[in-house]
Amino acid sequence: MAASVPPPISTPALPTEPRREAQEETLHSDPYVSVTSSRVIIRGTTYALRNITSVRMTVTAPSTTLPTLMIVFGAIVLFMALLSFLNSAAAGFTTLVIAAAIIGLGVLWLRSLKTFFHVAIASSSGEANALSSIDRTYIDTVVQSINKAIVQYR
Repeated sequence: MAASVPPPISTPALPTEPRREAQEETLHSDPYVSVTSSRVIIRGTTYALRNITSVRMTVTAPSTTLPTLMIVFGAIVLFMALLSFLNSAAAGFTTLVIAAAIIGLGVLWLRSLKTFFHVAIASSSGEANALSSIDRTYIDTVVQSINKAIVQYR
């Protein structure tokens, strides 16, 4: 008598749920900066959001010392030009033109100086200025986006 082999036990297939990857949400994107729910990319450098401890805007004001000294020097030359008019009109006029040029260049230099605003990212390894611009509104927008990402996705 041949032993009968029991039929194979079939187990019902468990429904497989597709693996759900966390979707990366973009909070800010422009040609230089991308802020998502997991990372910050600034000019090609990637910062993991989990490693950022804080972000803030810092300001670097330009030094106005040299242009101011140039204007003061021009004022001294202007005074000398006025005194030169007592001796010779030609010498006085020449000195006056030189004084005006010095003062004018000093004023132009002073007006050309710009304040820079920075995105300062702090992590356990320190703080770095990751992005700089003379546009305060732009830097503030980037800082707010990174802060929003830190608060929402940690």
